[in-house]
Amino acid sequence: MFASPIDLPTIRRLAAEFPRVVGIKDSSGDLGFMMRMIAAIRPSRPEFVFLTGWEAVLAPMLMIGCDGGTNASSNAVPEVTRRIYELARRRKL
Repeated sequence: MFASPIDLPTIRRLAAEFPRVVGIKDSSGDLGFMMRMIAAIRPSRPEFVFLTGWEAVLAPMLMIGCDGGTNASSNAVPEVTRRIYELARRRKL
């Protein structure tokens, strides 16, 4: 949320050229950008992890293919974010 955004060509290059870069966390809440990142990277790096850092979009991010989130609310109410994750994975929203 407080970091400068990284453009898609740079993210694509990092994923392609640096195997030790294993994932990315994006806190912008921009579903379209997350979808573009997943579409650009997952075909060549299926194990690459995509995380959201904003709990307000956790459910929709999971629905579009995000792997999970690193959310502050998970520290206070982990059972709630865990339940959102489980329901989203089962497509029962």
